[in-house]
Amino acid sequence: IPHYRGSRHSESYIIPIPYFIFRGERFRLSDEGARQLLVDTDRLRLEVSVAAGLPAPAGANPERDGMPRLEPTLEVGPALDINFWRSDDRRDSLWLRLPVRATISIDDWSPRYEGLNLPPYFQFKVRRGTFEHGISAGPIFADRHYHEYFYDVPAQFATLSRPEYHP
Repeated sequence: IPHYRGSRHSESYIIPIPYFIFRGERFRLSDEGARQLLVDTDRLRLEVSVAAGLPAPAGANPERDGMPRLEPTLEVGPALDINFWRSDDRRDSLWLRLPVRATISIDDWSPRYEGLNLPPYFQFKVRRGTFEHGISAGPIFADRHYHEYFYDVPAQFATLSRPEYHP
């Protein structure tokens, strides 16, 4: 997992914790995360979705040496999913996913707002038997506050190899 979006450094985690799949009529919990369905039709879904980010380990990223640690984050917000195409047998589909999420960092159980992000993407899914495969692609847009949390380099943290930077 990258330390943050765009980071050249990452960590590998082995977490032997089982997860549960729950597919209720409105609430779903799976390997894709937790979702609360608000609208669910053949062509349109509106849901509340949640995502989380792990903290960047202290000292593990030379680009951030001496800078404040990036805390764990929680992203929450609505997501509109639009189905553009579905095969006649309903096994394959193409979706446009439009999530808008508020990002909150959690430092010593004290939440702090860190901005909004909008990562629209297309997702093509192929299902064969019990296996489902997919490919997704799209840009990520965010507000200034979000970019400042992850990418801002104030003057006091600038070095020869890391110039001052304000997104």
